[in-house]
Amino acid sequence: MTKSILRFQGSGRHISACIVVVMSTVMPCSPLAAQTSLSLNDAFTMAKMARAELRVAAARVDAASQRPAIVSSLDDPILSPAIDHKPVDPMMRSDKSITLEQSFPLSHIRQHKRRAAEADIEKYQAEISKTALKINAEVAQSFFMLHERRKLRDILEQQVTLAAQLSKLVATRHGTGSATQSDVLRLEMEEARLRGRLAVITADTHSAAAMLNTALGRAPDFPLPPLDVQTVLEDIAAPVEGDNN
Repeated sequence: MTKSILRFQGSGRHISACIVVVMSTVMPCSPLAAQTSLSLNDAFTMAKMARAELRVAAARVDAASQRPAIVSSLDDPILSPAIDHKPVDPMMRSDKSITLEQSFPLSHIRQHKRRAAEADIEKYQAEISKTALKINAEVAQSFFMLHERRKLRDILEQQVTLAAQLSKLVATRHGTGSATQSDVLRLEMEEARLRGRLAVITADTHSAAAMLNTALGRAPDFPLPPLDVQTVLEDIAAPVEGDNN
């Protein structure tokens, strides 16, 4: 079982994080864990090291690489000791023999078995690539989903703050007689609606964070640093080499 510990030091935006992953062997603190933001490439690297599916696929390739030598080998030899003659007279020696039997097939069946086992190696190697692409797709999807939920939450928090300020302002104007009761009620209802949406988006943000942690092969409640999406957007917007346009 993998246990993960996240330690934070500092305050405000200056936070240093160190992720310690404890597995069957002690692993040193990765340079990726010391960063204050998580990029998409770092997420791919973490998922590659932590996801059990890739380790299982690699173990299948290792096992399949041993199959050609196993299936193409000769059958085990048979060693048969025997007592051919046991005289009644104890003064006489017994006749003993040992037979060693080894079968050699005359057909090319062992070569065919070897080629079939070698083809299985390529099949399992292709499964590794397929599994890696599937994991990367899950990580990328949950990565951008969490970024979207966090941005929406920030926007709604600003809207709630603005709505609260407007409600106080209109309530003050209502006290002086320059605003009506309906204006106060309308702004209070708008503030309540925004707070409800904020609660929903906050829950969605926690769900997206749990999805990303699961895609990374970690506990769902593992703390996540800010996401570095700007680097990905710059890579997408960068011109392709050889593009004449």
